[in-house]
Amino acid sequence: MKLALSLLFIVTCIWSFSQNLDNTEWVQIKMFGKDGSEIPSNQNQTSLKFLFKGDSILRSNNEQYSHRETYVINNNILTIENSTKFKIDSLSDEIMIITDIPNIQNNQEKQNTRLLLNTDYIFDYLRRSKQLNTTADSIIQSDIFLSPTFDGNFNNFFMSRFNFNVQNEELFCSFEILPGDDISNVKIKSNQSASGTELGLIKRIITATQSRWIIPPVPYGYRFNVNFAANISNNANFKGVNIGSQYSFLFHADSLNPRQMNILSLNDVAKEDDTFDYGVRLMKKEKYDKAIGQFQKCLKINPRDTDALYNLAFCYQKTGNTESACELWKELKDMGQRDGERLYNENCAEQPVHN
Repeated sequence: MKLALSLLFIVTCIWSFSQNLDNTEWVQIKMFGKDGSEIPSNQNQTSLKFLFKGDSILRSNNEQYSHRETYVINNNILTIENSTKFKIDSLSDEIMIITDIPNIQNNQEKQNTRLLLNTDYIFDYLRRSKQLNTTADSIIQSDIFLSPTFDGNFNNFFMSRFNFNVQNEELFCSFEILPGDDISNVKIKSNQSASGTELGLIKRIITATQSRWIIPPVPYGYRFNVNFAANISNNANFKGVNIGSQYSFLFHADSLNPRQMNILSLNDVAKEDDTFDYGVRLMKKEKYDKAIGQFQKCLKINPRDTDALYNLAFCYQKTGNTESACELWKELKDMGQRDGERLYNENCAEQPVHN
């Protein structure tokens, strides 16, 4: 598994029309905005992975392969379920570079470019780039680049076995996956008064997930440490109406604040895209006040959407709200977005920006 780091910055790989993607898994390691700015990985709490199996593709959502979709590749265009589309810019055994194709024809707003690495090479890449997160030499701390992925819906697996009537349980869990897929060293912390019986059940549920994880290739002897935060409520109420069980999980969580989790489901992503596209249509018709509302809705779904931040700042500028535009350009500048930095420097030198 030899992979020169310089390969990751070559945007012209040899494209092979006979490339067989069947039984390959890819993980996103870099993403670039439409202006070429690299979008830092710490802006994303979960990974993007593609697993190709026959004529189907599984996309990870919060380290879960829970939904199988069909895909086709035609003229270098990867189409998933006749809706989501990516242009394959280059493809080799190790690297795939794809660019988002927006849902609206001629919409150039959302054209992030993604660099994905075949998981056969991910361990070597992380080790060479000094990003391999290990402890005790043989324990890999799972992160958005190198992590086991649950084969199925972890949320449903967990909640179908969790039969305690809790009002609001917040948990932080960790466990190890050993060579051979056995699970050990399960640890649980609760910031509520979870009973010993309840914690024991949770440990048994986690242990029962063994053999359900797709493990990326790593040298023999390494084991994975996996952690996740959970917020569980079996009697959730909304405006006085009992709406039943509610729960959320976030893998790679590093704190005991599950309430602050921002997990985007595939439905969330689709809703965000539709809202963004509608905002773009309004913006092009110069209906900036209405477009502002749409981009604000996008940011409620995903506060890390740099495209929505950029367009919202543009609409603020057009409606004369330069102060709010400058606040957003400053935020984009701090995130490393080049156009945001340029606009901030050009327009906001004398503008007060609230911290």
